[in-house]
Amino acid sequence: KLEDNVVVEFAYSDHCLKHEIDDPACPNNVRMKAWIEDWSRRGKVLFYDYPPTGRHIHVPTGFLRHYQKLFRFLHRNGVIGLSGESQGVWAGSALFHYVRARLMWDINADVDRIVYEYCRDLFGHAARTMRAYYRRFEEGLAVHPGHMVWGNWVREFDPQVVREMQILLDTAKTETNDPAVQLRLKFIQVSLNTFAI
Repeated sequence: KLEDNVVVEFAYSDHCLKHEIDDPACPNNVRMKAWIEDWSRRGKVLFYDYPPTGRHIHVPTGFLRHYQKLFRFLHRNGVIGLSGESQGVWAGSALFHYVRARLMWDINADVDRIVYEYCRDLFGHAARTMRAYYRRFEEGLAVHPGHMVWGNWVREFDPQVVREMQILLDTAKTETNDPAVQLRLKFIQVSLNTFAI
């Protein structure tokens, strides 16, 4: 049992973003789950969160629903807070950072609603197409083979999904004349270009 003035920070870069926290077939998450459950019974635990894209900071960041499940698991186990790295740049990771921040306020928030509001407020007339863009990315992440750990998946990600995201982004560019929205879409294009490269 830890003293009350001691906090243990769990820094685990082998967290698998593809599989459920309690998936017995995912050894990475089995270890993480056991560690969190054991130490949280002993005292205060802080979770150190590594970026989902690893060193590939310019590519799009997804895993929105996985993070909700992760936060719920941590909350159930009495984890007192998060620290870590949020190195994804705005161009590809703004939605991820927004959803994550909202979930830290309310782990039961409706992720679909958050995405809807984000796209409505940032993309105006192109909002529907941009929701499809983010949805296609999440679908591609869900069917990627194997484990997805700290950006090891980026180089092997299905190029067909990236091409389909590009088609949606091109469509969004034709749906608005708002210069602010066009600038945001240009930023997202930079992120997608990096992914393709």
